[in-house]
Amino acid sequence: MSFEIIFSAVIAIATSIVVNILSSMINKILKKKKYIKIKVNETEFSFDINNIEAAKRVVYENMNAPQVYISYSHNDIDKAKHISDFLIKHNIRVWFDENNINVGDAITDRIKMAINESSYYLILISKNTKMSKWLNYEINIMLQNESKSGINRIIPILVDDADLPKILEYRNFIEFNENRNDNLNILLEKVT
Repeated sequence: MSFEIIFSAVIAIATSIVVNILSSMINKILKKKKYIKIKVNETEFSFDINNIEAAKRVVYENMNAPQVYISYSHNDIDKAKHISDFLIKHNIRVWFDENNINVGDAITDRIKMAINESSYYLILISKNTKMSKWLNYEINIMLQNESKSGINRIIPILVDDADLPKILEYRNFIEFNENRNDNLNILLEKVT
């Protein structure tokens, strides 16, 4: 036998062994990993790795779902999360700063981009709102967008007995502090 034939046979055997080892390692990793994460329009979804069809369906549905921007004082984060979770459960994409602003992001740019991409703007109004330095910034962008489009997109949500800010005092609002489910359903009807 010539050296070239032996060398070719050794290379073929080594390649086969490496491919088998890599395949085995990938299968072990995939068996350990039970979920995959997919991010669609700033919203992250987790799916069982064995249910790719469900992942495809949810991704498709969420690509076409309206997006809602939630503005709130961080002292009202529990109420904001409650509203966000309710909307997400009903296939509404929600832009929520906690989930969508990463370390190193330019906060004002991310907020402006999110507002511009959103179909509706929820503003949670409470006694804490007056202390929020971001509220006026966000409302100004929202009002500019409404003026350009001619569509009312701002939905004030009263979460306690605070007064609406002057700039929003002539807007109809939703009360969140009583009959939560009824009022959340009203909100859902508005944004779908």
